[in-house]
Amino acid sequence: MKCLIDLLLLLFPFINFAPMNKKTSISIALHCLSLFLLVLLCYFTQRTDAFQLISLFSALAGVYLLILRKYSSDDFYRINLSAAVLFRIAVIFALPNLTDDFYRYVWDGRLLHYGFNPFDHRPGSYLDIHYPGLSPELYAKLSSPYLYSVYPPFCQSIYGIACNLFPENLYNSVLVMKAFILAFELGTIGMLSALLRYFKLNKNLLFIYALNPVVIVEFCGNLHFEAGMIFFSLLVTYLLLINRTLTAGICMAFAVCLKLIPALFIPLFLKPFGFRKTFDLVLVGLLFGIFFSLPFVYKIEQIEHIFQTIQLYFQQYEFNASFYYLIRWVGFKFTHVNELLIIGKWLAVTLGSTVFYFTFFTSKAQHKLPGRMMWLLLVYFLLATTVQPWYILPLIALCIFTNYRFAVIWSLLIPLTYLNYPNENLWLVTFEYVVVIGFMTYELISKKQIILPITPLIAEEIKDISPELEVI
Repeated sequence: MKCLIDLLLLLFPFINFAPMNKKTSISIALHCLSLFLLVLLCYFTQRTDAFQLISLFSALAGVYLLILRKYSSDDFYRINLSAAVLFRIAVIFALPNLTDDFYRYVWDGRLLHYGFNPFDHRPGSYLDIHYPGLSPELYAKLSSPYLYSVYPPFCQSIYGIACNLFPENLYNSVLVMKAFILAFELGTIGMLSALLRYFKLNKNLLFIYALNPVVIVEFCGNLHFEAGMIFFSLLVTYLLLINRTLTAGICMAFAVCLKLIPALFIPLFLKPFGFRKTFDLVLVGLLFGIFFSLPFVYKIEQIEHIFQTIQLYFQQYEFNASFYYLIRWVGFKFTHVNELLIIGKWLAVTLGSTVFYFTFFTSKAQHKLPGRMMWLLLVYFLLATTVQPWYILPLIALCIFTNYRFAVIWSLLIPLTYLNYPNENLWLVTFEYVVVIGFMTYELISKKQIILPITPLIAEEIKDISPELEVI
């Protein structure tokens, strides 16, 4: 055990661990077990290894909940913080094993390296030009080679940087991209800490996100850029709280140029920050967003290709949905046709109504903003036609500012969806959503703080300020 502490001190010299005692030793042992399980999962497990995959995720979930339940007081803060950073560094060197999205990242990056625009043509159009790296072997690994690229400009910039540095080395290109993800994740940990201080909440709530194994695996392991979306969304919120509106506008441009979802949050800023500040945010964000996008999207045809791909995505892709599947099933019983377009329009209207409600019919208190963001995202995911495991992870970052922990339960259940990739089992989907919605309903109806992923100390502090933490 002493050797492990010496190693951690070497890696993180700023850490000053609590005096060694039985509880400290157990805490470090649990983190060692988590590290071992993460290495097994990210380096030695494939998506097709169903039993091993679910067993490792289940074990990680158990250790995670135990640490949060028993070892997340102030005495363990530095140990937990160093473990959160170490876990991310440990998996950063693994080639993504649960997704094939990164092959498209590399393809788009290599196109940029050779001076092509990923939004101009479909991947198959480049097979005859015989550029190194744009090979039939890489093309065969693309998940949707018949679609134009749909990844936003900031993502494309990262792909381009990685492939300019290593135009023909896939592993090194992925490693550069993962370095960005690691930076985003460290930034998120910093922003969560800053927001917890701002709202005068217990700093140990940070570890609900920082030690979540699904967050670590999906972001630093599997290279999903929702990590950047979370960081910039939190940064925008913090900058608005401290009256740095112009800087917040620039960061909002970065957030939307990584993923489009943060645009949903903009109306929520109206009540807490007022029309003028929100208008300035939108204006600056729009100007910088256009500036960031112009190197990639400067022709009408490119815009058409992007919207065409988005339209095809919503029309053709269905995976791990909830209310959409239910409405589709009811509709099919009466019409015997999959009314995707009609259902999609009504779901969009429902989402728009939700945005309208949270914008104009909720409290303007600033400390309730993260909660409203969480509920809005929840509605979005419940109405979506596709919900991949990494999509829901922003809910984990937002739920720590509320009394609700259903998002934690969802994150620990959603790895089950990896069993559905060959053929979707709707009973498994039903189980997932029944548990999550049931847990959420219990939290809402009982109005009790459920002591599941937090320590009694944190729970007591939340109980003391719970009137201020009411989400709506």
